[in-house]
Amino acid sequence: MQNLTPCVLQLLPALNSGGIERGTIDVAAFLSQKGLPNYIASKGGMLTKQLLPQTTHIYANHKHYNPYAFYKALTALSAQIKNTPINLIHGRSRLPGLMGYFLAKKHGLPYVSTYHSYHPHKHFLKRCYNRTALLGDHIIAVSDFIKAHLIEAYAIAPERITVIHRGVDLEHFAPRHISNEAKTAYKNKWALPKDKKILIYPGRISRRKGYLFFLDVLKQLPQEIWKEWHVLFVGAGNNLSSGFAAKVKSAFESSPLQNHVTFTGVETNMPLAYAVADLGITCPHPAEAFGRVNAEMAAMGLPVLSSATGGALEIIKNKKSGWLYTPLDQNECAENLMEALTLSPETRFEMGQKGMAHVRKNFSLEKMLSQTFTLYKTLLEQKCAS
Repeated sequence: MQNLTPCVLQLLPALNSGGIERGTIDVAAFLSQKGLPNYIASKGGMLTKQLLPQTTHIYANHKHYNPYAFYKALTALSAQIKNTPINLIHGRSRLPGLMGYFLAKKHGLPYVSTYHSYHPHKHFLKRCYNRTALLGDHIIAVSDFIKAHLIEAYAIAPERITVIHRGVDLEHFAPRHISNEAKTAYKNKWALPKDKKILIYPGRISRRKGYLFFLDVLKQLPQEIWKEWHVLFVGAGNNLSSGFAAKVKSAFESSPLQNHVTFTGVETNMPLAYAVADLGITCPHPAEAFGRVNAEMAAMGLPVLSSATGGALEIIKNKKSGWLYTPLDQNECAENLMEALTLSPETRFEMGQKGMAHVRKNFSLEKMLSQTFTLYKTLLEQKCAS
């Protein structure tokens, strides 16, 4: 009889910072805490040190565009998993997804893939590449937005898709765990003004995150606002001395806002960074599949302003728990931001509490893990019955 207890191999490019990586680590920890052996195949990275003993990491370089190199990597990984108890494969990116598909076919295993991101899809070759993440027996979409996108853009049958939103660890992102002393120390560390409220913009500095758009929005605000507010840019993986991040930092520091912004670069304690803030903002373009930082900020009780597209539409309730502006509309974004900055502290607190309640109900890590595990068992049952 086939074993219906999941023994999962997760495939992804690497284990550094990011939403795909975080979800992989969370699922591995969940399986490990159940006493279930599980496997991850990737190039490794700084998050490998978070793996529990029940998780075996297999070094694998999936990102080969050369067919021969891809075949060699596939053959090597296939040999490594041949004598393991793995009975289900979960692909979490495009080329790893393609490799997972071939591995599942070769070893006769069920295969599920997660579609994590909103990718450009106008060109034929790009659409073909994106489809490598859609080869699973079943597909996990990280938001209702992504499910609708897959149905519309790739004609995926709705019954092949399950929406499992990314989950926020509500014990980790919990205001009650942050002391006033810790907040004071953090403000001192970054020389944040003690007499001003903090507007936080979290995330890696990349072109998709809308930093230069945000700078143009801030320039529309009256100078008087900076007597009361300061902007904090914070996120993991930001090298502020080179590349696009350096360009963004230079643009802000050479603008009239230079005395009203702080860049921290790498930050490992995001709950504490959120805890010193009074308001959160993100300005992504194109759409984000989910937008984990929006959910994290809401979980910490912050009202959030973001673009009215992608997963933000599911996380933020416009004018109730935050604000949503028409994508790329600087004037509307500036108007919403001005409204947010001039609200009374009591109203901002009430909005933050509504956002917190919404996240706790719909986007908890516990819910994500439970739904993922249930799907694993369902796929194994279907495979056994076929």
